[in-house]
Amino acid sequence: RDKYKIEPIMLEGKDVILTDDGIATGSSMYLAAQSVARDLPRSITIAAPICPNNQEVLDMLKSVSNYLEINTVDDFICVSRWYKDFHQLDDEEVKEILDSFK
Repeated sequence: RDKYKIEPIMLEGKDVILTDDGIATGSSMYLAAQSVARDLPRSITIAAPICPNNQEVLDMLKSVSNYLEINTVDDFICVSRWYKDFHQLDDEEVKEILDSFK
């Protein structure tokens, strides 16, 4: 938050959608959902365009959310496989994107 100059948003009683470009192990999304849950939102939806069809991963994500909106695939190898351009964003690019929504 400090690096990108983002003020915290009150989540209590709100519907929260956590999204990612893809879920590999589910660990990062699980921790994000746990963090959000502390703020007592009305609901948590986890959304991602790609995720392995792995019952352990799905059960872990279901345990910290009310809804899953994800596309699962049996032949998952890595998230980047499903994108033409999967370059890593640097801080300046992230700041530009965030500023475009102000």
